[in-house]
Amino acid sequence: MPPDEALSIDLGSILHILVGFISRFSDPVSYRIRVKFCALCDSICHRTDTLTLRKDDLSRNRIIDIVMDWFQDPTSVCPPSSGLQIMTQISQNTDPEAIQFQYELNFASLRTVVKLLERLKLQPIDNNANDGDDSGHVVSRLFIRYSHGLLRALDICQSDPIVSRS
Repeated sequence: MPPDEALSIDLGSILHILVGFISRFSDPVSYRIRVKFCALCDSICHRTDTLTLRKDDLSRNRIIDIVMDWFQDPTSVCPPSSGLQIMTQISQNTDPEAIQFQYELNFASLRTVVKLLERLKLQPIDNNANDGDDSGHVVSRLFIRYSHGLLRALDICQSDPIVSRS
């Protein structure tokens, strides 16, 4: 394929379909697939000379929304208590491998969301749902949602304890 034709292919809609399919599965084994998807997105965002992911495409916003839903705090399944007790409860009640998968997914998702948000043109995702708000308010709500999602992800990633690999 000539390089000019490769640059004209937009991967946003393909990635949106793929992330929608991957997100249907919620068992811890599927977290590895999610991490690989994040690596694919990172690679596409990094290689702008040969691969195209448009910054004004709505599918990019939809991908960000789905990947932001992948952030989970593994300690949320345990009742609140001191940090040491939480680690003990996690190791007793949950598979350590599943916890490690979730930590890896949290970091991979955070990296991917940051790369997808880089120079993203904020625009309303649903153009038909204009309920009297002008586009400025819709865009500001979208900005607030993304910023709160990133802050939540940072909190989750900073609270991840170091899990020893055996």
